[in-house]
Amino acid sequence: MICKQLFYPLLGCCAALVILLGNSACNVDNKDQQESDVDSFSMAYFNWRFPKALNYCTPQSRQWLVFAASQVNENDVEVLRNKQEGASCKIEDINFTDDSTATVKVMVRNFLVLDTIGGVPQTIAEKVFCLHVIERQGVWKIHLNGLPD
Repeated sequence: MICKQLFYPLLGCCAALVILLGNSACNVDNKDQQESDVDSFSMAYFNWRFPKALNYCTPQSRQWLVFAASQVNENDVEVLRNKQEGASCKIEDINFTDDSTATVKVMVRNFLVLDTIGGVPQTIAEKVFCLHVIERQGVWKIHLNGLPD
């Protein structure tokens, strides 16, 4: 009798524990995927590999990457090629707005920025950028409303 009285509550607790642990594992995988995609986007974007950066963005962000690419000329590419090392990126912080949107602060070091049209690109030692990310169908994507600044 006592065995039956303990069995069902114990079974319920075990089921709840399995669900919680499973959900926690999914959240860790989801966060890892988000960080990986933000890092991959940042490395591509700040090293002017815009077609590769597009792989990590929402479709609505395409126009901003096309615009950024259209501003680069042969002299700019030559300056980029002559750099000793490319840009590096490190995620500083992630602030979740809700389950499917977040703002990620990324520290970018040693990157080139176009100063003015026809001007020589300038090397920036380090700067923090805030990137907006959204989850669509289980995949995190960078959502650009303009060029990162």
